[in-house]
Amino acid sequence: MNTGMNIYWLGFRGCLYCGSLFPKEDGLCPCCSAELWRWSEVDKVTCLNRHAFSVYSLFNWYPNKQEVLSRVLIALKGEQGRDLWRIYAQEFWRRHLGYELQSDKRILPWVIIPSPSRSKVEDHASLFARGLAEETGATLLPCLARKNCGERLQQKSKNRGQRFRIEIDLIENFSRTSFRSLRSSKKVIFVDDVYTTGGTALAAWKTLGKPKNFTVWTLAQRASLAGRPSI
Repeated sequence: MNTGMNIYWLGFRGCLYCGSLFPKEDGLCPCCSAELWRWSEVDKVTCLNRHAFSVYSLFNWYPNKQEVLSRVLIALKGEQGRDLWRIYAQEFWRRHLGYELQSDKRILPWVIIPSPSRSKVEDHASLFARGLAEETGATLLPCLARKNCGERLQQKSKNRGQRFRIEIDLIENFSRTSFRSLRSSKKVIFVDDVYTTGGTALAAWKTLGKPKNFTVWTLAQRASLAGRPSI
């Protein structure tokens, strides 16, 4: 059964997929949770271009095969998902990077940069980035902004060519010189919720001056659309 609803009218929050009461921390009942996490054992995927950067995803997403994951991705983008991003950030860190979370986290020499929002307010990518920064102790640096934020064409409605025409700029009063001085020799982590063709990550990489130590972290990689962007 796929109700895809939370039972707010009873004062309870149900499973994000089937609506069962008393879900686990990930927002799913034990049965749906087990179905979700069996897709989490994903190898590192490298974006193939002349200046290759690595892409780490917690899930490899096949929309027509993984109904639970598809529902979770939708729910996490809504208001009901705001409290869950930290849970998925913890799982990303623990499962994919192989570190045990500890209360006395060290400060890592990383800069975490969220994918810029279309609405200029904190969105799902920013919430995921914030959760990852809290888990790792890395520096959170929301320094990117989208051009043409008023564009009505949604990402999911764009064709392959349109996805690669994403325009990203640095926020006002922030320059590449400022960025270079802040990151110094630090690793640059670009965070988004879903990796499809790589157009957003590629645009961010170019805007930041094509840093050599650049990596993408994302909740899910849509396997059928993973592409090979040109520089």
